[in-house]
Amino acid sequence: MAEPPEDKAVQLLRTIRASLFYSWEDSERDNRLLDMVRDGIRYLERLAAGNDLTFGEGTDERRLLKAYCLYADSNRLDEFLENYLPELNTFQLTQDVLAYEARQEQDDEPPGD
Repeated sequence: MAEPPEDKAVQLLRTIRASLFYSWEDSERDNRLLDMVRDGIRYLERLAAGNDLTFGEGTDERRLLKAYCLYADSNRLDEFLENYLPELNTFQLTQDVLAYEARQEQDDEPPGD
């Protein structure tokens, strides 16, 4: 079962803080960053065609989330969409293919398993 977005967001906060070069903890800024992480997770999950995103080290979703938060932290989300459109399209198409393949595997399973 997939983790709730809240759990993922809390787990990713330190990673996002480090990628933005915030080396100290500040509860007000961390709350703002946590909102950005939640929004970024929701955005990417909408593109993921129902697939479970892990945001693990080296994944496309983690890289895109870091970029999303960088732009959100600078109040430049409109530029994120413009600058990352090819990567976002590729991500979405890849997720669509993965979802299609998963459905095909389910359809190929014999009934009763």
